Amino acid sequence: MSSVLVIGAGLAGCVAAARLSEAGTRVVMVEKTPDIGGKVRGYGCKATDKCNNCGLCLACGLWNNIRKNRLVEVITSAEVVDLLGEAGEYTAVVRTSGGLRRIGDISSVIVSAGFDASNAGKSAHLHIEKTKGVLLGSEMEALIRGRSKKGIFPERPGSVAFIQCFGSRDAKERSFYCSRVCCAYSTRAARVIKQHYPACEITFFYMELQSAANSDIFEELTKIGVRFVKCRPVRITGERPVAVEYDDLAKGMTRENFDMVILSEGIRPSWDNSWMSAAYGLEQDEFGFLHKTEGCENGVYAAGCARRPLTIEETCADAETAADAILTRWAEPRGLTA
Repeated sequence: MSSVLVIGAGLAGCVAAARLSEAGTRVVMVEKTPDIGGKVRGYGCKATDKCNNCGLCLACGLWNNIRKNRLVEVITSAEVVDLLGEAGEYTAVVRTSGGLRRIGDISSVIVSAGFDASNAGKSAHLHIEKTKGVLLGSEMEALIRGRSKKGIFPERPGSVAFIQCFGSRDAKERSFYCSRVCCAYSTRAARVIKQHYPACEITFFYMELQSAANSDIFEELTKIGVRFVKCRPVRITGERPVAVEYDDLAKGMTRENFDMVILSEGIRPSWDNSWMSAAYGLEQDEFGFLHKTEGCENGVYAAGCARRPLTIEETCADAETAADAILTRWAEPRGLTA
């Protein structure tokens, strides 16, 4: 079989490349950033006194294995600007720092270009004044990733608020859907904060909570002192303390102060999806995510969070499914599809 082109070298792209190379298939990966791994490289393990099933262990050793894999060519700081030909005989036009490069003899393509984070610090329904003491979920991830025995934050927090659904369920932010992953990573982060700062008071402002790791979020976290307030905050004023204003059904407009507020970011389709859809023969759903055409007759597959919001475990499984579909397709006589 000819080479498989993988567009995007984040978690999904690297998992797909690993699966394909295990079967002896050559892979060319094109990544627009300077390194592989994508956003997951900035995530922190959520283990406390036990594993909390955050899924990061699935990526353990993956990046080094891809770099050392002789069947995988990685082209970073580059972008596929055109795809010529047809399934089994594609030629990719790649823009690199050194100019345009044509890569031929491509049988199939996996588009695993990932996702965009929510519009940093901005929301159509939540007014934010100043940002001191206000963190995005991605910034919280970086702090957890860099934590030590001394703690997570430069100063010990007495109170922390999580604002759920930030950038999700918002028509003006082109994300009128549930991102699914936010509840899981934020509730796990709350466990980590409680481990380091047992006296810290943690409050979740939420509209609804998705199940995480088949556990009862309310029961488990309320046992360690986490408080839940069902509402949608309307204003945050970042200072020290940070003020959160919300509409309490019993008390009306209420204002509470916290040492820190964390905005649990959702997953948004990449702005690149529109032109990638046209260039690679994929379709977009009503929200802008990519999905494969019926039967994938053109040999182009979407994988990972380019298709929809997925957890780490789901992303790995989705990427392997795309790789297996390609291996099955080309294991049969040319011209027949799986």
